[in-house]
Amino acid sequence: MTIEEMAEKLKVATTALRAHARRHGISLCVYRISEHDKYLCRELYKEGLDIHVIARKMELSNRAVSSIVYSGY
Repeated sequence: MTIEEMAEKLKVATTALRAHARRHGISLCVYRISEHDKYLCRELYKEGLDIHVIARKMELSNRAVSSIVYSGY
């Protein structure tokens, strides 16, 4: 289900839905990252690799890696 579909079903604006999700730390990303990949990202970061290097190696966005490393996503 897309953000637009969720907003329509809840009868709210998409911007309101996004803001609510952001305030409550809810990710609206449609892809899932396996627990193993999350573990690898954290370990690579602990070993001193930069976020952008990990993102390139894991084929993820910088934002996704940052979320995993900093907030335990």
